Amino acid sequence: MNEIQQKELEITLFFHEFCERHHLRYFLAGGTCLGAIRHNGFIPWDDDIDLFMPRSDYNRMIEIAKKELNVPGSQYFLQTYETDPNYLYNFAKIRDNNTTFVENIFTYTRINHGLWIDIFPLDGIPGDEKKAKKYVKKFHRTWFGLWMSYPRLMIRHVRAKHFFRDIIANFSGYVMYFVNNKNQVNRHIDKVTTKYPFEDCDYVASVQDMIKCPLYKREWFDEVELHDFEGYQLYVPKNYDAVLTAMYGDYMTPPPAKQQEGHHFTTYIDLNMPWREFKKDYRRW
Repeated sequence: MNEIQQKELEITLFFHEFCERHHLRYFLAGGTCLGAIRHNGFIPWDDDIDLFMPRSDYNRMIEIAKKELNVPGSQYFLQTYETDPNYLYNFAKIRDNNTTFVENIFTYTRINHGLWIDIFPLDGIPGDEKKAKKYVKKFHRTWFGLWMSYPRLMIRHVRAKHFFRDIIANFSGYVMYFVNNKNQVNRHIDKVTTKYPFEDCDYVASVQDMIKCPLYKREWFDEVELHDFEGYQLYVPKNYDAVLTAMYGDYMTPPPAKQQEGHHFTTYIDLNMPWREFKKDYRRW
């Protein structure tokens, strides 16, 4: 493990204990689950940790964590669009207040910049497989409004071939930024995604996944098991094969060497400096 992975593992172990203490369900997700199965730990080039929680457990976690973590002197902070007003996303992070990790896209954003793990809610998706896929595809259009509320994710160099389209996109992005409607969009996302209870649906998904968003059969998450992860035991779905196949296909075959890289690009990292100390001299704010 590198130093970033070691710190992320510490956050995850804290969260595992937190969930055990409060009887909350969670599962390793995405590349973290893949790493557990294929490597018994991190994918060597991975740079983050992702977790799933059924929506009912996720909501309980939010309410408990706000009271236990978001208090003076706590090492960890629950970050949502409600607890951190400038935070963009519709899923939660647990941040380590004693570290600093500034992503490029949030260089100018006044949020908690501690190192984190991602926690995604799993929601019920209505209908059979065909209807469920159509629902997810339609829903993802909502994300456009959320991205538009943060122009650094939208603004691009104006290209001659797409001159007018780029100008309009840039202008719209800045307008939406100053209107700052991201929380309204996030509340709308919450309303739509929680319409169908996890326990009542045949299919579930993490619609916060803005890239792949595969469908899963709810029954794949009915049972869990502990699996080795860097010498510790963390929860994965018992039917992890079906879950990982839905996301990656042949997940046991590593990608080509040129694709073996992390996906977070940083402006600044100091895992020994609390982000509050860092921001005192952060001129870009």
